[in-house]
Amino acid sequence: MDKNKVLGKINKIKELTTPPTVLQSVLDLINSPDSSAKELSDVILKDPGLTAQVLRMANSSFYAYYKKITTVNQAVVVMGINAVKYFILSVTVLNHLNTRREKSKINLKCLWTHFLEVACASRKLAEAIGYKMPEEAYVAGILHDVGIIILEREFPEDYLKVIRLAANGKELTEAEIDIFGVDHQEIGGYLTNYWNMPQLICESITMHHPKNDSQIAAMSDIAKIVILANCIASVPFEELKTRFNAERKLNLLNIVSGELKINSDILMNVHRQMAVDAASSAVTMNMDIGDALEILSRSNSELFTIYLDLAALFKERRELSKEIIIEERMQGTLESLKIALATLSHYINNSTMNIQGKCEMLNMLHRQGEYEKINFSLPAYIDSIQMSIKRISLVLEELSHLSSIDTLNFFSHSRAIDIENNIKNKLASQLECIK
Repeated sequence: MDKNKVLGKINKIKELTTPPTVLQSVLDLINSPDSSAKELSDVILKDPGLTAQVLRMANSSFYAYYKKITTVNQAVVVMGINAVKYFILSVTVLNHLNTRREKSKINLKCLWTHFLEVACASRKLAEAIGYKMPEEAYVAGILHDVGIIILEREFPEDYLKVIRLAANGKELTEAEIDIFGVDHQEIGGYLTNYWNMPQLICESITMHHPKNDSQIAAMSDIAKIVILANCIASVPFEELKTRFNAERKLNLLNIVSGELKINSDILMNVHRQMAVDAASSAVTMNMDIGDALEILSRSNSELFTIYLDLAALFKERRELSKEIIIEERMQGTLESLKIALATLSHYINNSTMNIQGKCEMLNMLHRQGEYEKINFSLPAYIDSIQMSIKRISLVLEELSHLSSIDTLNFFSHSRAIDIENNIKNKLASQLECIK
């Protein structure tokens, strides 16, 4: 399948090419800096389902208002105009796209949990860095994987192939390109740009899986926030709980948290609150992410996967450490062998030079006819030559002990000195026996 075929099919789907009336009205209000609370309330009241969701959100623990909110006007006052705008934006898009799901082949509860966790984490991270509109970060987070919804809804069997490729260690976006010729980032960006959604939200949708780390520095804060939130949230599919995915996330987490100047304490606090906020948002937005037991089971599964990955990493580290120790041992052994051989070479050289010198002296005396001097010097020369031969024999004996590197003890400079002392001691012992 190629990109043109995928985009061609999407362009023929009416609900994708024609945004709902409520969404268009909200986008008009977002793009108008002069929009009023009354105008917003009027848009909400036209949709009973949307009215109920806004009231649920206003009465949620996130706002913790001291009394029950019963009207849309009160909800807009308590939540704030921008918060209501972006809440409606996210709810409307998801409700609009979440149709014809009977053909779905994936665990939608797991996918919705991921959406909500990224959204809630994005809002918290935005607040932590003082971003002017945390609600915008929330929407960018909840819609970041909207392209997955479209691809999986329209091509359910093919998307299973994507998941299988990703489960075997391929980057999700690369697997999508292999199957569709396009990834979910581009599909999501294509749709949201077509609907004239805010540009920063479109950017975060199209860039939350950076192809290389050098792209990150030039991104907007909201795009970086979504990338970071995506790193700390649970995976959208159980099959993505792989070491490759975990290592990639960890690398991005380190880079992006540095870019945003977010320390580990903030990340821990955001992560700790993320699941609770996601569950609360699920109730407010009427999204089924499972009951408490299902959520706990998925969390335990993820923890166990992390445990297995850590166990594998520790095993690799032990093997690597062992290899390093062996390599260092071998390097040390070879270095000490050089010292040992230099010591032995010194003995052989001195001994052969001594023998050669004595032989040349005797030849010279013989040519000169100095036979009396030969007779006088010969006993001492013979003793000296024999001593040199003994030294060479002892050196050869020591060399035989160094014949196999595999069986050697670890050599050091002190071991090289021991060789020299060993030769001296053996020579002294033999001389004592002669006496």
